Amino acid sequence: MTNYHITEIADRIHWVGVVDWNLRDFHGFTTSKGGTYNAFVMDGGEPVLIDTVKAPFKDAFLEKVRSVVDLRKIKHFIVNHIEPDHSGSFPATMELLPNATIYASENARAGLHRYYDFDRKIRVVKTGETLKAGNRIFQFVETPMAHWPDSMISYMPEERVLFSSDIFGQLIAMSERFDDEIDPPYDDAALYYANIIFPFNHVVLKTLGLLPKLKIAPELILPDHGIFWRKHIGDIVDRYRSWASGECAQGALILYDSMWGSTEIMANGLYDALVNRGLKVRKLHIRSNPFSRIVTEILFSKAVLIGTPTINNTLFPTVGHVLIYLQGLNPGPGRLWGTFGSYGWGGGGVEYVTRWFKENQYEIIHPPVEARFRPKADILKDLEAYADAVSKRIG
Repeated sequence: MTNYHITEIADRIHWVGVVDWNLRDFHGFTTSKGGTYNAFVMDGGEPVLIDTVKAPFKDAFLEKVRSVVDLRKIKHFIVNHIEPDHSGSFPATMELLPNATIYASENARAGLHRYYDFDRKIRVVKTGETLKAGNRIFQFVETPMAHWPDSMISYMPEERVLFSSDIFGQLIAMSERFDDEIDPPYDDAALYYANIIFPFNHVVLKTLGLLPKLKIAPELILPDHGIFWRKHIGDIVDRYRSWASGECAQGALILYDSMWGSTEIMANGLYDALVNRGLKVRKLHIRSNPFSRIVTEILFSKAVLIGTPTINNTLFPTVGHVLIYLQGLNPGPGRLWGTFGSYGWGGGGVEYVTRWFKENQYEIIHPPVEARFRPKADILKDLEAYADAVSKRIG
């Protein structure tokens, strides 16, 4: 007999999501702990379904929903976000809900029609609009670019339950559902924020400011990924505010790769010089760390110093991969950037990184330091001056 692990997370509000224990990659974001796709169904006089799950899990998801309520009795189907990890089961679900009205933002309505072929009407809702479903009330808030243009959140003011879509989520797989059943996953939430929400800091700050104006004060937050927040809501909200505002950015991060050890010698020398000045420093070898961790360290760093060797008159490929990964995340504003590196026949790597900083309008903290072949005493002295410049700005 199948154990569906359905959880009644509040009065007649049931978790009918799935746990993806084997998820290791989320469009380039390394997910070493797996993930969950959360969806919710409310039974009662007018049953409500909120969101679906990734397409490969649609059969298990639909069986979970059926075990709570007859699909034909569902009257309301709320789609908070259309990214396929949320909407992959939308077509199959919609066909089985003949009596349900579908609710989504205007951008979601348009996007669903581009993703899927169907002729069903969708009722467009806007910020401030409400839905009365039997004895339940839902309030909608559009949150465009948190993290897609279609995104919105749904709030039940009487129960003080917030369905927050991607906001406050984490990609972790576990049998527990609540933040007080485990050590609160702040690190996992930070990893998720850095790799998913980072480009939209301004949207996060705007949304956090809007919620109290709309009298949204949840006692239970249900994101579409990860565990649910009920005991540490103030803590995770404060962290989001700190991450979005850049208040969390402190110390220096050294990112580097090395071909024959010269750039690594420079990274180690720069690290020692910064530590000797009393700074908080992190040093990550690029090939030894997934990009998702690198970006999370950038979230918490005020100065980011990137070391690259030169190969074939340009930067080392792994350093280039990092720059490409960072391009859309746009972590530069409010941070200070620098580069260093080595070359043999001729330069190119450091020049490329410097040009990338300028093209993206990132503030450069100090002119680059570059060594030909092996760094000697003069280069190490230059790194001491480099450390002085960093210390003056962030010390």
